[in-house]
Amino acid sequence: MASGVLQPDPSATPQSGALISSLVSAAQSVNITSLVPIRLDMVSTAYRRWRRLFHVVLGRFHLRHHVDGTPPRPDDAAWIQEDLTVLMWLHATLADDLLDMVMDDDDGTAHQVWSKIANFFLGNKDSRAVQLEQDLHNLEQGDLSAAAFCHRLKTLADALADCDRPIDDRALVHQLIRGLHPKFHV
Repeated sequence: MASGVLQPDPSATPQSGALISSLVSAAQSVNITSLVPIRLDMVSTAYRRWRRLFHVVLGRFHLRHHVDGTPPRPDDAAWIQEDLTVLMWLHATLADDLLDMVMDDDDGTAHQVWSKIANFFLGNKDSRAVQLEQDLHNLEQGDLSAAAFCHRLKTLADALADCDRPIDDRALVHQLIRGLHPKFHV
């Protein structure tokens, strides 16, 4: 199963096949938003966390092969049902603006939508990095709690790392200190 494709294993017992089948059946009734509580939109900086959580859920239900580039099996009814489940999960975790960007009249496969989402967040790295750097340098605590401010700073730093513009710890600390509310300047 190195390629991520569910293939019969000659040494597998009937129970292991039944387990995989029951996991896939269970996947169809999963409320994905409880497992991936991030709703991506066009200006989201949480793509990295969303992708990581989604990948864990796909692995849990043996469905990673639907997004990893494994060739589709359009003649396999079980594969089609799995792919439609992953497509529904993708749609449920996207805001309308992003959903409109990645969805066509003919959705295609889960892999095609997954790739469009990745391309949206990673394909225009330079222009996205410029915007994220500006957001990072303009970030001030304002009315945010210290924890919320630090979280926002970390989220922007992670999004910049996705754009191949990682922020080192020293620069992040400097930005943290610079953006803190004046009451913390003591």
